Amino acid sequence: MLRAGNATLDGVAELCWQTEVNGSGLHAVITYNYDNLLETVTDGSQCPFLPVWKSSRSLTANQRPIIHVHGYIPALGESSSPDEIVFTEQQYHAAAHSPYSWSNLSQIQCLSASVGLMVGLSLSDRNMRRLLDAMRITPLRKRQFAILRKPEWEQPKSEDLEEIHKKAVSYIELFVRSGAKKSWAGRSEEMLGIFQVLNSFEEHNYNKLLLEMGITPIWYSDHKEVRQLLQSILT
Repeated sequence: MLRAGNATLDGVAELCWQTEVNGSGLHAVITYNYDNLLETVTDGSQCPFLPVWKSSRSLTANQRPIIHVHGYIPALGESSSPDEIVFTEQQYHAAAHSPYSWSNLSQIQCLSASVGLMVGLSLSDRNMRRLLDAMRITPLRKRQFAILRKPEWEQPKSEDLEEIHKKAVSYIELFVRSGAKKSWAGRSEEMLGIFQVLNSFEEHNYNKLLLEMGITPIWYSDHKEVRQLLQSILT
């Protein structure tokens, strides 16, 4: 039921289920969630995926970790102690600025050990950007991919364009007393074209920024596509 109601969770779970004990598949999963949803939907998989939320937690060679870098609070069972949970802004900044914190070391280890795939991240987290920047300039760098929703812009409505036109005319009239009030039949199409160019420029810059961070983006338009993208990895 959990997988049926969440396409992204279902796709990640399927990657876990297809992971072989001594073969191909995932080496580890890093999550910033506190819950045990992924552990629940992977229970019984051929290669066990177990939660890890502190440095003392160890696994066997035939097990894979689901690393909860901000803490682990399952519905039942053992969980993080209060001092192991990164919940408040103060706790977040303390962990982010500690180069030897378990959270940062765990992420660096995974980023440097194998090819990574980021799902459900906006990549706006400042600490994540610092870690990616640190990995970018090291010889340990591995390829990192991110499944991201393609940036979209809301097309202005006709009344919005009309309001923009009126304001533009009023500003022009402050300086030039000429034919600014003359009708311009194609003004809406022209303004839409300008917006499209600006949106394209913003998308180009975003793509360039990701590549500079060492991230190869995999774009999608609808959240329903995420599951299909994850399934394509298995084929």
